[in-house]
Amino acid sequence: MILITYAGLYLFEVKNYTGTFELKNNVGVVNGEASSKHPITQGQNLVINLNKMLRASSEYLKVTGAVTFVGVDNIVNIEDEVVDVQVIRRSELRQYLWQIVQTEQTNNHHPIHPERILDILGNYEIPHPFAPERTIAPEIFNKIQGGICCCSCHQFNVKITKKYVVCPCGMHEPREEAIVRTICEYGVIHYQNNFTIPKLNEFFDEQISQDNLRKVANKYFEKVGTYKNTEYITKPLPFARIYSDFGFTTPKYTYLYGPIDSS
Repeated sequence: MILITYAGLYLFEVKNYTGTFELKNNVGVVNGEASSKHPITQGQNLVINLNKMLRASSEYLKVTGAVTFVGVDNIVNIEDEVVDVQVIRRSELRQYLWQIVQTEQTNNHHPIHPERILDILGNYEIPHPFAPERTIAPEIFNKIQGGICCCSCHQFNVKITKKYVVCPCGMHEPREEAIVRTICEYGVIHYQNNFTIPKLNEFFDEQISQDNLRKVANKYFEKVGTYKNTEYITKPLPFARIYSDFGFTTPKYTYLYGPIDSS
């Protein structure tokens, strides 16, 4: 996300993790799962790339980067020295935004023209990388199998318990993770639109109650509107690409001798 003010450009790499994020020796660890690609390097690359775009258009402006952890139950532990970006925890976000406001109000330099910045960024706009080549016909939508499928073998003959979605192949996927994954699958198909709970309930073939879907959607997806006009912003990317953004902590596992009762 980019914020353009008359005093500067502010980049935000926003993560809504649940659990713990640690950075040590340039390795990011989310709930014990390590990766060399982590939010800090993502934020740093955003700053580097935006500076390149601006310099290519003979604009030399102040770009401030921030990696923001907004998860309510997120613990952030940074042991490395971090350059080019600031690390902003949820409790620090209000103060950080207040500092941006103060900088804007006391700016004595030549103001930035947002229209100019938007024109520059427009030169780098690319089509949605996962958008279908053409609109999917309604008759094809009607043939799509509804409900939760197995995350391993993709069959729909699964048992949904209080804690897990259990497949005859032996895969046990945490129920909440399976619901989020299926919502993301809906988002890829309907990438152009936000989703509502009734529409989602149809896609789930009514396997999950609307109250349960609403609870999960409120936890993991941004809500817009109120009451009957409530919608949720679709995440139009494959689940595997954005898996780490959700911060799941309950592991999935495979029981090699067939499914067991995971209720």
